[in-house]
Amino acid sequence: MFRSRAVAGLSRIARLFLVAGSAVVCCATTPGAEFTASAQVPREAQAPQTLQANEEERPVLLEAVFEGKATDGGTGLPAGWQVPASIREAGGDAVVMRDLQDSYLRVLPAPRVPAGNSVDPAPVFRWARGSVFTTLRCEPWRGRLLRVLVEARSQPGPGPGRREAGRFWIRLDNARSGRIPLFYDDTRRNLNGRDWKTYAIDLPVLGEAETLRMGIDLRQGAIDVRRIRIVDLGPSGVTESQPLNAEQIRNLEIFARIFGFVRFFHPSDECASVDWNEFLVDAIPRVVSAASEDSARPDFSEASAGSASSAGSASSAGSAAAAEDPLVSVLRDVFGPVAPALELGGETARSDAWGGTEFRSGTQVPEGAIEVVRWYHYGPGFQEGNLPYRSYRERAPIDSTGAVQKGRARWEDVFGSQSPDGSRASAGFIDESYRYVVELEGIPVAVPLQLYSDVSATLPHSDPIEHGIGRAGEPSKPAGFRMVSEDRTTRLAAVILLWNVAQHFYPYFDEVKCDWMSELAPALKAAATARGQAEFIATIERLLVPLEDGHAGVYPYYARNSGRLPLELVWVDDQIAVSWIDREDGWQWNSGPRAGDVILGIDLEDTGNIVGVSSLVDSLARQISSPTEDWRRQQILDRLTHGRIGQGRTVRFRSADGDSFETTYALIPTQEVESRRHLRGPATIAQLGDGLLYLDTRRVDEALLRKYWNALAAARGVIVDFRGYPEHLTQQFFGHWLVEPAVSPSWLVAADRAPDGFLRKHQIRVWTVSPALPRVTAPTVFLTDARAISKAETFLTIVDEHDLGPIVGSATAGTTGNRFTVALPGGLRVTLTGMKVRKQDGSDFHGVGVTPDVHIKPTLDGVRSERDEVFERGLLELQSLIETKAP
Repeated sequence: MFRSRAVAGLSRIARLFLVAGSAVVCCATTPGAEFTASAQVPREAQAPQTLQANEEERPVLLEAVFEGKATDGGTGLPAGWQVPASIREAGGDAVVMRDLQDSYLRVLPAPRVPAGNSVDPAPVFRWARGSVFTTLRCEPWRGRLLRVLVEARSQPGPGPGRREAGRFWIRLDNARSGRIPLFYDDTRRNLNGRDWKTYAIDLPVLGEAETLRMGIDLRQGAIDVRRIRIVDLGPSGVTESQPLNAEQIRNLEIFARIFGFVRFFHPSDECASVDWNEFLVDAIPRVVSAASEDSARPDFSEASAGSASSAGSASSAGSAAAAEDPLVSVLRDVFGPVAPALELGGETARSDAWGGTEFRSGTQVPEGAIEVVRWYHYGPGFQEGNLPYRSYRERAPIDSTGAVQKGRARWEDVFGSQSPDGSRASAGFIDESYRYVVELEGIPVAVPLQLYSDVSATLPHSDPIEHGIGRAGEPSKPAGFRMVSEDRTTRLAAVILLWNVAQHFYPYFDEVKCDWMSELAPALKAAATARGQAEFIATIERLLVPLEDGHAGVYPYYARNSGRLPLELVWVDDQIAVSWIDREDGWQWNSGPRAGDVILGIDLEDTGNIVGVSSLVDSLARQISSPTEDWRRQQILDRLTHGRIGQGRTVRFRSADGDSFETTYALIPTQEVESRRHLRGPATIAQLGDGLLYLDTRRVDEALLRKYWNALAAARGVIVDFRGYPEHLTQQFFGHWLVEPAVSPSWLVAADRAPDGFLRKHQIRVWTVSPALPRVTAPTVFLTDARAISKAETFLTIVDEHDLGPIVGSATAGTTGNRFTVALPGGLRVTLTGMKVRKQDGSDFHGVGVTPDVHIKPTLDGVRSERDEVFERGLLELQSLIETKAP
């Protein structure tokens, strides 16, 4: 499989400038500059080509060379290129053609920073200060894998810091995708440096793609572009959606279970270095093909009966069937090169301890062995950036008798994390557990949990891994295959990986009690037939629902959350009402909705069909993972109000008079609405009169607090608002209310050395908040509701545990503890909770959260009067506390 995107031999490719389809990419003149280009269609671009062994021989589909001759400092763009509207409105065409030592196109910043994300076809983000892009027709390239190369350099901008200069990006679209690209990728983390460099993005042209857009977004300084080329790498390898039959689902379930064992717990050197995404996309077609193609396609309930999830004793008849099972030989071939000690089928994999660890004391030490190796997972730390979680292989030397020399073990850093306990592991490094054994549909499986190693590698040695996959021979995908959600195999791989991550590392199966084993087959079935990224995201969301995890989310979500309604919604009993309107965006009292108007239905996808709100709520609830009903309801409001920038949406309202009416609008950038909402609300720290202060934790930061601590300490009373996420607040905030140190909830991070949570132990940690000056002695009331999640809830447990003041509002979301991120094949990322949390008194936190001392929720009368009833009740409680405290 393709493993490197390095590009060689660029100078030998002749300059070509191509009209792609019917769209002219670039042609002659622009005022103040002269451009030279040649236009022809190479013969090899007119028909599909096979992959050439030498990249220099691959067909060039397009080559654009910027050869500007700036005469009077003239500015301009080549024909076919344009500046997004948001950049133009911020200061005009922020580009210039230069002819210094080289000819190139320079992208410069606009005089003003654009407001918000762009609604143009170019995905301009709010940090972009300059941007140019062009559009090509790509129908002739469908089914091909293209390499887009840009020769560029960057000039640093003023001021301190070393941020990236910007990015080169590409995307695919069709008429139906709107603002959601069919495919998107960029070089944001790479495009930096004064020297000319060539940056490459591999692009599979999907069957539904109509246009290919590419461009440059500038963050700071300037970006120069000298040449852009598109090279044909061969077939894309993207497979169409197709249902799985019952036998294929069964085979994939068995494969998935073994994959999880091997991926996370088989301690061979090969497993520590293999590209597991490539392994999956190569292995899955072979596992699927091991099933009979003419197998009946019964309903899913039939396919999942007696699923591979079940672990238990097998009859001798089942064992005989396993020996005949064609899947066994495929599994041995697939896993053999990466897990040579894995035992599949046959009597050697048998044990009386099905479903657990078999103990083998006195195992013979292989000749040449000098140490033993095993995995150690401190939470789900198998991907970079998942702090505080870490995954390592532990290595311990053995003496001449094979005994482990305890206390001399060391951590082997596999994922770039920091060693948790210095350079040595604990003295209790090795126990007697040797392999994890289970029977899957009559197939015995034994996974070694520790291996011996000689001076070169773990034992037994395997054959070299070719193509970066777990077997020798031809890969299932063409060289250079780019994993995308539109590819059926990639979707199946993503489901198998995510299911296993949760199976082995999700901390709350004891509390949630879901039948996670039974969720794999329906997710595989749905992934096989999903069409496009949107349907696949829905598949992943449904898979996460049984986990009941408020942190569960699927990203990138820019397509869904980049824009929003110019209003806010609130639950009032079982109705959804408007609580605030952004009047600056054209919503007038005499023509649009008013506060307190009830939502009857929404055309959520701009299809021309308004769906009743009850049906929408039921549908969205099935897509949202949540431990509490209040957090699920809050997420439903988020889905109803957010969407793609520029997307049309029609809402049907019922007014206070009982009349129904509809309003249609386009979604505007989320941050614009939120900034105007804050401007018309109270200040981040506001004077309420009579010595009372209000503090909004969603917006406050440490710099602002430093200016106000003396005022807070001198106040007669304080209201602290936790109805949201305190992004910039640290735990030391509460030190100003404390007279003695306070502790956090208990963080229980699992230490796993075996699959399925078997032999799991927990490390328990807390953090402490010390008293700080100046001290706030005034009575304080804390406001909260279901929008308080994670960090906000952790802080509120300190309020509750140490009686810092009454909590007014409604229950919080019931989810806290550090999240972790799983990068799935195809570009999606999933977040989950990675640790178990207990309250300071040892009670459960998950699904419970923080319960207010004074429970109050908005009423319809209060919403129609535009009153903040939670704040009003908090103010009454504060005044009562002040009166009680008065001498």
